[in-house]
Amino acid sequence: MSDACLTTARRLPLKRENMSYAPNEVRQSEEVRRSRGRGWLQLIFLLGFFASVLIGLMALIGLYVLNQAPQSVSVVSEQRALIQPSQIPPHLALLQLTGADPDALAKQATNARESALGYALIQYDDSLAASQRAADMLRLGSQFVDAGQTPQAIDAYRTARTVAILAPELAPLERGQILTQAAVGLVAAGAVEAAVDTARQAQHLAIQLPNLLPAQRVQILDAVAPVLRAHGSEEAARQISELLRNPAIGRRNIALISQWTQLPEPVSVDTPLLDVVAQRQAAVQALTDRLLLTGGQDFDAERALVRSLLQEEDDLRAQRYTRINESGLTLGRQHTLIQEQRNWILLKLRIGQGGFGVDLAPDWGAQADALRLSLNQVTNNLVTVLNAQIAAESDPLVAAMLRAEVLQRLILYSELGFYPNAPLGELTTQLESAQTELERLGAPPALPIFYDVNAAEPGFRIAQRY
Repeated sequence: MSDACLTTARRLPLKRENMSYAPNEVRQSEEVRRSRGRGWLQLIFLLGFFASVLIGLMALIGLYVLNQAPQSVSVVSEQRALIQPSQIPPHLALLQLTGADPDALAKQATNARESALGYALIQYDDSLAASQRAADMLRLGSQFVDAGQTPQAIDAYRTARTVAILAPELAPLERGQILTQAAVGLVAAGAVEAAVDTARQAQHLAIQLPNLLPAQRVQILDAVAPVLRAHGSEEAARQISELLRNPAIGRRNIALISQWTQLPEPVSVDTPLLDVVAQRQAAVQALTDRLLLTGGQDFDAERALVRSLLQEEDDLRAQRYTRINESGLTLGRQHTLIQEQRNWILLKLRIGQGGFGVDLAPDWGAQADALRLSLNQVTNNLVTVLNAQIAAESDPLVAAMLRAEVLQRLILYSELGFYPNAPLGELTTQLESAQTELERLGAPPALPIFYDVNAAEPGFRIAQRY
């Protein structure tokens, strides 16, 4: 056999050997591909698992944040339970619908110890000045304590505290006096934790407000010292004693100056509405005279006339408030009309809840939820106008101060029940931003407001800055 044949013969087995390994290589290649496929699937499943865990954690965090965020309390629904129509003398309550000044009526009611009437009048009237609202609530709180009406007493003192914390227009010493009296009153009402909390707020105010005289600081601190020593912690008692020895002001901050009265502009009232208002006032006076004459009997005819005129007035007011969206109406006039509309809705709520001691418009009582929704929507319209008024201010510092004041007032509206279902979380965030902006502009607020979730009664408080 030649060398060429031997060479060929040697190669043939090699070819068969190589061919015999080809199926194994294919299987190995397929296994590698399967392994890689399984690897990708495992990676996808693993990523999906981690994504699910992350989503779950985010949901838990979101739930926690929502639970910690300020929640709008339906103050109006609480008022419904605390208002006592059977205890309200109609012949006195109806004076408001005859044209008597609400401020004077509220003061007369509280001075005359007509607690149920004063409470109903104050809780449904947004036009009262902050100082009078707080003063009347303090008087009512004391009267409710004497009468053994603890829930009403605590609510009255809480309302006074809320006004003192949030109303921007209060004078410095007056703000402190309201807080001190509320703290003492809450002790008398048995709400000790709320009393200590309120006393601490008065203490913060005394130290942080730059426009208080040293004697005035001592006056405020001295008034709350017994509350903190008797009912507060050892640390609170030690701190108040130290501050009384050295009542020096903390760091120099700025007290906000209210600009609220500069925002509205007068709007004339059309003759048809003026005529109906005059007729309603006369009809209510006739109803009042009839109630006094008959001792509260046989007054259906007079009441029917009042109901008819109230409905006619409501229709004319609805027409009046459509002007708010007219082009060419200034922001100040829009502001006035919206506030007027809000007060009319509050009056309808009070009438519907028996806040005048006599059933004047049963339909409005059945429409309470719809009226609160309307109050929310109208107040949202006010927010839009207020934001435009802030934007029209050319001075950055003045605009920042006005924004902080507006936000505090909207929060106050919510706390008093004048802004049902207000977006408190959003308002709180905006207020924090406004206060930060004031600090950036070199005017840090002396009484910065925050929502205290850790308080015995979570709510808006003055932040400690000393």
